Amino acid sequence: DWCWVGTVHALGELAVALDDRERGAGVEEALQAFSGQFVLTGCMYVSGSVDATLGRLARLRGDDAEARRRFESALDLEEGSGAVLFAEQTRRELSRDG
Repeated sequence: DWCWVGTVHALGELAVALDDRERGAGVEEALQAFSGQFVLTGCMYVSGSVDATLGRLARLRGDDAEARRRFESALDLEEGSGAVLFAEQTRRELSRDG
């Protein structure tokens, strides 16, 4: 289903926003296979990288080392693709960790 990744990505972001660790864990597991990719929803709307969402989900469950690893992976993809706005968001996420 062409909408699946976008829908699960949105669920992950919602779990982070609601601080819902239980649902976040399930979404994180489901998104693992899409690491290293951007999320495409609708007709070519890019809503970020999977790794940035995986970083926020790792932070949600308290795994700061995994969150940093995911954010660094996201930043590599975003900078390498010229996705400057997503890269800036990810740099901000990394700066939250100190």
